[in-house]
Amino acid sequence: MSSMKTQRPADLTACPICDTRIQSTRTVYMSDLVLSGDGTEILDDGRDSGVDGDTRVYCAEDHTQAEMIAHLDLLEFTQLVNRRVQTRGQE
Repeated sequence: MSSMKTQRPADLTACPICDTRIQSTRTVYMSDLVLSGDGTEILDDGRDSGVDGDTRVYCAEDHTQAEMIAHLDLLEFTQLVNRRVQTRGQE
């Protein structure tokens, strides 16, 4: 059996599924906002409340972070199976 291990990339700079850029949306919670007298305009954005917001990671084609991880897991598993099949064929 081969002793080679599947190496995941050190960093992902593009989606492993479709090779498009990776981006994110982060919710930021602000406090002490100032609204206009009728409430229709934000006059002052206030300050960061210090509360961590949610971050959603996705690619330009809308593959989610979970889908990217699952794709890497599938690739790793497929490479492992292929190496085992090749090794058995050489025995």
